[in-house]
Amino acid sequence: MAVELHNGTVRLHANSGCGTMLISIGEDLDDGVFHHVDVFINQHDVILRLDYCLDATIDETEFRSHVTREGVCQSSGRIPGCSNFITTPEVLQLGGAANHFLSYQSVSYDYFDGVISDVTNNGFLYDLADPVHQLRTVAGNVKTDAFCFTNNEAVCFGNSRCVATFAQFIRCDCEVGRYGDRCQFM
Repeated sequence: MAVELHNGTVRLHANSGCGTMLISIGEDLDDGVFHHVDVFINQHDVILRLDYCLDATIDETEFRSHVTREGVCQSSGRIPGCSNFITTPEVLQLGGAANHFLSYQSVSYDYFDGVISDVTNNGFLYDLADPVHQLRTVAGNVKTDAFCFTNNEAVCFGNSRCVATFAQFIRCDCEVGRYGDRCQFM
């Protein structure tokens, strides 16, 4: 499976041994704002969801509800397969692919200029600090980390986490027991 941001669109490539499926979602996602991407896989069926589908229209009946504007926030597809398991040598690729010999012919081999964080799979959070392979990668987010400091002092108090966007918007995720815009109150 490969996930990439290509020309402002999130693209997902998946292959279970009999061909590659490509689905995409969103446009202009290279806007400097953090976006949330979910990938749901059930054997061969795949759903790609953007920003929790907050902008979607939901059609609800007495017995079920579903997204009526699929394509705006959600896209789905079916992995062509002769196997119920991934039987190819590919690994999870985030942000593009460094190896041209992988079978994802349509994956961009250019570098990814952005931030990937908090990758989870089946409730397991991946530690991206120590990947098996990386290329042109630095820890943190050099483009936004500077916004979290003023005169070399952290803008968020305590051990709170600063989250900044490329548009210089700052949010502090307060540690337990702290509150306020900058987690300044206990």
